Parts: sequence; structure tokens; C-alpha cells
Amino acid sequence: MSLKMIGMNHKIASVEIREKFNANCCSGFPGADGMELEAVSIFTCNRFELYFFDKLDKSGEVFHRWLRKIGLFEDIPYSAFYRKTGIEVAKHLFRVISGLDSMVLGENQIMNQVKTSYQAAINAGTVGKQLHSLFRKALEVGKAVRRETDLSKYSVSVASTAVEFAGDKLGNLKKLNAMIIGAGEMAFQVARQLNSRGIGTMIFTNRTFERASEFAEKFGGTAVPFSDFQKKLSEADIIISSTGAPNTILFPSDFETALLNRQNRPVLAIDIAIPRDISPDCRNLKNLFLYDLDDLKTAVDRHFSHRKIEAEKAESIISYETETYRFNVDSFASGPLIGLIKERAEALRKRELDRFINENRELNSEAISKIEAFSRVLMAKWAHEPISAIKETDNENGNSKEIISKFFGQE
Repeated sequence: MSLKMIGMNHKIASVEIREKFNANCCSGFPGADGMELEAVSIFTCNRFELYFFDKLDKSGEVFHRWLRKIGLFEDIPYSAFYRKTGIEVAKHLFRVISGLDSMVLGENQIMNQVKTSYQAAINAGTVGKQLHSLFRKALEVGKAVRRETDLSKYSVSVASTAVEFAGDKLGNLKKLNAMIIGAGEMAFQVARQLNSRGIGTMIFTNRTFERASEFAEKFGGTAVPFSDFQKKLSEADIIISSTGAPNTILFPSDFETALLNRQNRPVLAIDIAIPRDISPDCRNLKNLFLYDLDDLKTAVDRHFSHRKIEAEKAESIISYETETYRFNVDSFASGPLIGLIKERAEALRKRELDRFINENRELNSEAISKIEAFSRVLMAKWAHEPISAIKETDNENGNSKEIISKFFGQE
């Protein structure tokens, strides 16, 4: 298996490093042809990852060439990246798409981001048979985790975390005014969260004025042209910015007049864009309190306990599905028999689990969840032996495979 992945996320790379990569986002990956080298690139506010299927061991060379081209080869330390190979690539992607590797545990937005990245790579012609198989499986796993667990029930988003963070800092938001810069999905979610908290007035601005006007009409706010929004900064107690601008759009000079007009009333600014919209130098201004994505981590952590049990269920599903994916890779000739083994194993697991639960009705939901997780792992390990034996006989005379086929009822 020639699967490879290199990446960085919020756990090991600061927002300063992540934004350098996001500013150079691309579809697929330069140098990948979808045949000898397949590639899918994922760029989000908290993540940069490259997935390769590499027949000729070219991915490292292609990645370093790209780093030199965008001027980051000397700037980014080796420790800023993590690398995975083989089946660990699949398991990592399954965790990512399920929201288990996100800053906001269980968040739903990542699934759409991965799907969009995959589709963009298809359009760029950098996806072949192997990455098609991997990403289709990943989408199935992401749906299964959300269907079979309540992880998303307890999930929060970056947008809701930002608004909650504002509430923690300022208390009741009902008499305050907010400015939302940007009109994408993240800005929409911010507006929705602020609206649910009864924010006083919302001011919307975006490079496309029509989009800002749509938001203003939907949420009962006002829209201002992007060219003039700095003049309205003094009216905002809260500023939340989430544009897709490639460069900084707000500097200390933009806030100085606004802060004077506010007569020492503080402004809370939350920058959830990558690259960042607001210059970090603004932290030095009196009465302006600036926070970015890295600062939101503490607000996210407090919700972890509510989602821990559901995360454990999700991990068991991912372990099971990772083993399933491992068995399927390069096993097309043995596919029907392997499929039969997995089908019989899963049917047996479900039947015996249901029987056990019905006979032990005193078990609580937490105990049942742990038993179900154990049953998945146990059955995956049990199925590994006969499936491995089938693979080992692919190039032999077929006698061993015939015996296994008869054992599982397939002639």
C-alpha cells in the first residue's frame, strides 16, 4: 500500500504557521497526475493535509518542490508536520472526517470540507482509483459515525464557540452591537448564533455588497459597503471576522479613530479567518481585546466531557472500518469471499449482541456502548485471520481458498 500523508493542524502548528499554507491553497496538488501520483489536498482554518497514493515514491520530491515554489521551504520547521503511511493514513482520514481530530470535537463542518476538497481534486485530475476508494470510504465512515453515535448532538462549531467566547467575556449580549465581516458559511453561523442570543444590532460587510445585504435582511441588521466598513467600527462592541481574504484587512490605524470615538468603551474582536484578517499588532491597542483561533481552544475544552463517551463509540467504529478498508485494499479478486466473511461476521456480531442485551436488561446505556465497542473490535480481529489467509492464497493453486469458501458457505 503506497498511501502517504503529510500535514499539520491546530495541535502542533500555530495560527501563524497555518495561515501561510492556507494562503497558498490549491486543488489536488501541483505535480500529481492522478495515475503515477494521486493527490488530494485539504485546507481548512485549523488544518493543512496532503494525501497521496504514490507508485514511484515521488510525493516527497513533489512536496518539497512546492514548498520552494511558495517560499516556505526554509521557513517551516520539520516538527510542524506529521507524516503517516499505509493503513495509518486511512485511519487518520477517518478520524478527521468524523470530527475526532478537530479543535471542536465532533464538529460537522469538516465532513463537507473534506468532500469539497475531494471533489476539487477530482476536477483537477489528480485523483485515481486508490484515492477514490479511500475518500469514498471516508465519507461512508463519517456518515456512519454521525448516524450511529450522538457525537454531533453535543458538538459545537468554531462559530458557536466564538459567540460563546464573546458571551463569557462580555456577559449579556442583548444590549451590544456586533459587526460581522465576511459572508460565507462561517459568517452565517456566527450571525445565527448571535441572533439566538438576542444581540442588539448586527452590521454586515462583505466585498460583495449583495451578500452582506442578504444577511442583513435575514437577520434584521444593516449592511455597509466593504469600502466603508472601517467608518462603522466605532459602532461595534463585538467584531467577528471570517473573510477569505489572502491578506490582512484591518490594522491598528483602522481602529485608532474608532476607539477614540467610543470614549474608552472596549471592543472585543475575534478573528476566525485563516489567513487572519486582523493584524496581531492590534493587540497593543488600549481597549481593543483581540483573539484568534488559538485563543478559542480553552472555550472548546470545557465541552469535552459531554462528548467523551460518544467519541469512544466513534473510535470503535473507526477501528472496525479501518480494518475493513485494510482487507479491501488490493483484494478485488477475493472481494466476494471477503465480503461474505465480513457480512457473516457482522450479522453474527449484531445477533449475539442483541441477544445478550435482551437477556441483561439491567445494563445501562454506558455499559451497552462499551460492550458494543468491544464486540466490533473483537469481530474485526477474528475476521482478520481468514481474510489474511485468503489474500495469501491469491497467487497459489486456490485449494486453501476453496476450503475457506466452503467453510463460509460459498461454493
